[in-house]
Amino acid sequence: YITNNLRFDDFAAVRQSLTMLQSNNSTINGVQDDTERYIWIAYLTVVLISSLIGDTIILIASIRYQAFKLNKFIVVVIQHLAVCDLLAGIAFSFPTITAMIADTWVLGEFAVYAERFTVHLSFPLCNALMCVLTSSKLLLLQSPLRTRKWSKKRAHRVCVACWVVASLYSAAKLLYYRDRVYFNYATYNIDYNSDKWFSTTTDSLYFLMITVVVITTGLTLRYLFAAREVARRAQKESSLRWHGILTVVLTATVFFLSTVPWTVHRLAEPFLPPPPDNVYFHTTLKRVAEYFAMLSVAPTSTYTV
Repeated sequence: YITNNLRFDDFAAVRQSLTMLQSNNSTINGVQDDTERYIWIAYLTVVLISSLIGDTIILIASIRYQAFKLNKFIVVVIQHLAVCDLLAGIAFSFPTITAMIADTWVLGEFAVYAERFTVHLSFPLCNALMCVLTSSKLLLLQSPLRTRKWSKKRAHRVCVACWVVASLYSAAKLLYYRDRVYFNYATYNIDYNSDKWFSTTTDSLYFLMITVVVITTGLTLRYLFAAREVARRAQKESSLRWHGILTVVLTATVFFLSTVPWTVHRLAEPFLPPPPDNVYFHTTLKRVAEYFAMLSVAPTSTYTV
């Protein structure tokens, strides 16, 4: 028996070992049922296509036609989030689909590092931009006079700062774990053999960002209901931009529901014994949590349009 958590000194060893260990790893962690395999391939294909189409529509509609009647700061954040969604969908879904069809990694050496860098850039970045989206909407409701001067330029600066931090994090992680990559049949993608302390720290930050999204969304909903009650008592239409508020709330809700199982699984995973113990947790539950988290790559494309 050979576990997935293996160290490789160089990529030649990785490629050789993938071929040698294919049967062992696939038997223990891979999808053995063809029906289940087809379902996952179809699901990931739908996620990828919806992300490509939806996020492209958002970018064209908001940049070229300026079709969104939302606050300009919010529109810029949504644009950055759409680009991030595209990266996440392409970087994770496409390699996973090809690996699941071929039952091994077939995209070559460069794609291994490109996939790891892009995935670990886009997923934390999506979390950070979602925090910016929900927090900025809350501040716009709480302090409309102070935030009136918020410009597109300021929004771009905030988002670019998020891109820079996420890029540095992804590059540092890739350099640190460059000799610890392996093909994981649980997710049909490349993974890191991470240190326990590092995984716990980064996953805790993910959970913290999700908590920020939940709190700010809850406070936004409170303002939404309060404004509706005031408008009802005054028997007149509220001046709040309901479409913009509902867009943010729906986007944050889908993001929360899709990422919480993945985050909880990642927080618990380092503390459980590796296979052959807890095989179901490390294989099936891991696969479901990661694939279900892919729903968060297209919340903007689904609900903003």
